[in-house]
Amino acid sequence: MSDSDFSISGLRDQLTGRAFLPGEPGYFAECSTYNLMTPLRPRVAVGAETVADVQAVVRFAAENGMGIAVRGGGHIVAKQDEGVVVINMRRMQGVSVDPGARRVRFGGGALWQEVLDAVTPLGLAPMNGSSPTVGATGYMLGGGHSPTLGRSLGWAAEYISALELVTADGRVRRVTAESEPELFFALRGTKGNFGVVTAVECEVFPVTHIYGGGLWFAGDDIAEVLHTWREWVAEIPDEMATSVAVQRLPPDPALPEPLRGRSSCTCAWLTTAWLKKARNCLPGSAPSRRRSSTRSASCPTPRRPRSTWIRRYRCRTPIAPPDWPN
Repeated sequence: MSDSDFSISGLRDQLTGRAFLPGEPGYFAECSTYNLMTPLRPRVAVGAETVADVQAVVRFAAENGMGIAVRGGGHIVAKQDEGVVVINMRRMQGVSVDPGARRVRFGGGALWQEVLDAVTPLGLAPMNGSSPTVGATGYMLGGGHSPTLGRSLGWAAEYISALELVTADGRVRRVTAESEPELFFALRGTKGNFGVVTAVECEVFPVTHIYGGGLWFAGDDIAEVLHTWREWVAEIPDEMATSVAVQRLPPDPALPEPLRGRSSCTCAWLTTAWLKKARNCLPGSAPSRRRSSTRSASCPTPRRPRSTWIRRYRCRTPIAPPDWPN
């Protein structure tokens, strides 16, 4: 079908949300992504507001021989063919919590910040990722490794209890381990291709505080920092997580002067243990549980060379974690 013959008037009549063609006002906003290097330029962009909207788009795509791409949080976007229909899920971001059952249900377009805002006042925590602006559904469908709870509990997808999705036949299905065990198994960790997930239900956990911080070192000390970090990380408890990032930061005036335009090594840490135990896990503060044949038994302490220990912080915060460098 040529562009001159192509019409979405029938689709628009079925939608609560809106549909856009290239060049129409609102099209680019509907296709925007977090990473400007991965723009979406589909043949049709739909801002879905209801499950019925998603069903209508799936049927429309099937009738016109078109593929479907789903935009959730918009952080990670695979290159899409221009002949597809993009379903923007961001308006389907509702969150509900059952504190007694310790479960949360969120729409297919909810960001982790929206889930955190709902569960944190109840003393509960999801197995969210390091950034609160990431889409919760895409994260869960990809497996999801939480910096707060991942080392002690495993993959976030293991704690999904139910998924609501629209399959290629336009049907809405509630998928659980009991109702459709094979589809339930396939959805958790494969990211997509089995349907458009419109809602996720998962377990949340009784966590009220986290403790975390980071150390910034100059690029000249990367080798020593990585060696020390490697020894220290082997001894930390399951309640603690840590990451290390080597990067050259831009000469941005918003950054502290010692970091602007320079190579640096960042060691971040986070724990759900209470403060006294958390302090004992930091480098140089507690005896090692395992004796090394080449180093002393105490946790190694990074030396503080000439102005290379750029910044250090330790904070007590609600469960929403800091944005760790990726």
